[in-house]
Amino acid sequence: MFHIVRYLHAKCRNDIIEQMKPTPGTKMDKRQKARKHTRVSKVVDGLPLPRVGNDRLEVKIQLGLYRIPDSLRRIINNGLTDKQGLKTFEVIEMTALKSMLEQPMMMSEYARRLTTLMYFEEIQMEVDIRQYDIPDAAMTKYLKNFRLLLLKVPGLAENRPSVLKGDCLYVRILDSEGVAGDHEYQGYVHEVLQNEVALGFSDSLMKFFVPNMKFSVRFVFNRLPLRLQHRACELAEELSLDNLLFPQPDLIGSLGLMRPLDKDLKFFARKPSLNKQQQTAVRHIVAGSSRPAPYLVFGPPGTGKTFTIVEAMKQIWKHITSSHVLACAPSNSAADLITERLLEHVSKSEILRVNATNRAWITIPEKIRDVCNYDRQTGHYYYPKKEDFMSYRIIVSTLVTAGRLSSANFPAEHFTHVFIDEAGYAVEPECVIAIAGILDCNPLVKNGGQLVLAGDPKQLGPILRSPFAMQYGLDMSLLERYMTQHPIYARREDARTPEEAYDERVLTKLLNNYRSHKAILQMPNEMFYDSELQVHAPAIRDLMCEWEELPIPNYPVIFHAVVMGEDMREERSPSFFNPEEAVTVINYVKQILGTRIMGKQIKVDEIGIISPYRKQVQKIRQQLQKNRIDTQKLKVGSVEEFQGAERLIIIVSTVRSNPKYLSQDVKFNLGFLKNPKRFNVTVTRPKALLIVIGNPHTLLMDEHWGRFIRNCKECGAVAGEDFSTETEQELDDVMQRLAAVNLDSINSNPDLEMEGGQVVNFEQPWRKDI
Repeated sequence: MFHIVRYLHAKCRNDIIEQMKPTPGTKMDKRQKARKHTRVSKVVDGLPLPRVGNDRLEVKIQLGLYRIPDSLRRIINNGLTDKQGLKTFEVIEMTALKSMLEQPMMMSEYARRLTTLMYFEEIQMEVDIRQYDIPDAAMTKYLKNFRLLLLKVPGLAENRPSVLKGDCLYVRILDSEGVAGDHEYQGYVHEVLQNEVALGFSDSLMKFFVPNMKFSVRFVFNRLPLRLQHRACELAEELSLDNLLFPQPDLIGSLGLMRPLDKDLKFFARKPSLNKQQQTAVRHIVAGSSRPAPYLVFGPPGTGKTFTIVEAMKQIWKHITSSHVLACAPSNSAADLITERLLEHVSKSEILRVNATNRAWITIPEKIRDVCNYDRQTGHYYYPKKEDFMSYRIIVSTLVTAGRLSSANFPAEHFTHVFIDEAGYAVEPECVIAIAGILDCNPLVKNGGQLVLAGDPKQLGPILRSPFAMQYGLDMSLLERYMTQHPIYARREDARTPEEAYDERVLTKLLNNYRSHKAILQMPNEMFYDSELQVHAPAIRDLMCEWEELPIPNYPVIFHAVVMGEDMREERSPSFFNPEEAVTVINYVKQILGTRIMGKQIKVDEIGIISPYRKQVQKIRQQLQKNRIDTQKLKVGSVEEFQGAERLIIIVSTVRSNPKYLSQDVKFNLGFLKNPKRFNVTVTRPKALLIVIGNPHTLLMDEHWGRFIRNCKECGAVAGEDFSTETEQELDDVMQRLAAVNLDSINSNPDLEMEGGQVVNFEQPWRKDI
């Protein structure tokens, strides 16, 4: 008896799918020959941007370069294990390095440990950015300024690569045979356009430049954020911030209260009002009951973490008149939201939203522009003198921009409170930028400050690329480290109620969700929050329960199976897209926008589309535009771009269909699979309707997606092609039979694929979040 296994499938094509297919000759070529390069004998400086704006904030603490030591590079290149090729002192250094990294984190090794991990990450970033290099680019004169050259950059509109005004890149002139010269020219980015950058080069290049001259282009990344993180870790160790970074139980409340805990507060929030848990958090933050230990506000999605800490800031502004608050977040959008909510009650004259000088003015929301550090007359950002900065009661910035305040060396007791929202989304050194040299929590200081972190370690953490950095803990945020490694924030096992589970002097766990329909939150609540999350969504969340396209009434969750989809790649991009899924997404958008539900017409800006791959995001946007749907209002982006965001309706395109790529997804943490936090963020973004589109046979291989699909199948909340959740088990049975007669050897290595009858290594992608 024998078995013959064949996979048969048929596909129905249409014009839209054909338009989205890769064009001939654009697919990535694994065997592309490397272009010949001579050694660089000289680097010629470029034309920097003219100094504009009004920067009066004096720099008191200099920022070092923090270059990666050569010995550490060699150790990393040897994989932290191989001693071959290393010098004796490097072998000793490698041994000591591994020993230090394998020990628990402590203050005495704080800077060395985190600096080493950041070097690991930077080395990987150097490798990753090179995927965007352009081997033979032509440049033209910029018509608006003949002193600059225009370079077309594929993927620029998608932030791949991320290029900002003030950054630089390097080019080498190609001769007629395509050989790069030995001079490398630095070009400063003066302007960023839709698909091009305007570059300033030296006079020596501009003198003999002719239009369409060919260049080899090398991209680099801006090291400023890394340098600020290095300095912050050094400052933290120099200033002995043990009480903040390694809080101990016996020091809780040792600084005394800033305001009596039992004194009444008249809350600003009215509609909605604060619930009991949120009120408890605000009272303890205003009183400073945890000091010098940080106060944590933890909560699942939609529980009002930002809402709570903004109320706390307003109460501090009102009742502690000597206070000065620094409010930070990892992203501009999160910092903008804090500012917008503060302005509902705090005077404009007392808030300053500090932006980096390279931020595009057009990206700043209209509601907060009056409190930004931007001079509309000159069209440039400015930084006031320290004395003027100190006159503001509340300053809002990103974590990285807060490094500018650290450089100014404000008086030790000036900032009384530092708030960090979305704290689970930043690496620890990034959070420390807003603390070291800014907040003084020394028990010997009478008016020691208060640090407050808000976030959810069950959602997306920091985005990293280096496997070594992740292996040794850089992917653990400061918030997660507090909650997992410090007993003062640990759950009490003898607690009788959720309210008693944590010490309310140092932590409040928000458990009431006001954002989403209970059916949407059912799975993540069970998987990540021990079913403690209580749903109190308003009636509007039931809106889509009446939608006639739901497979079952009153259950606003759909899994739409696209079994015959195909994941593709094109151009030099390692990113995947799935035309069949993209068409399905567009069809759902058109159905939703073309239907009135309970007398309501769904607006474009109430819909969000999530996909883990940039190329799928781009393809969906293109199709939306062809259907005249406003992509400025209908947000399409990656999971990371939706962190902290919400929409009435969320449509998810998972893309991955071909099982042969799953091994790289697992190994490099790509896509949705094998990433519980990414799954959690994805399915908790919608308020009233969740639609997931994907290949069930692929998604069933993941524990969390598999559980989600099986639940939808059992409930009848499925659409699209028919499928069985038992397929995986059936395939396992067949493979076991094949194994019995030694016919499964090729399939035993998931990193191999068949090509032309030969087994070849599969090329791994460069980036983690493609």
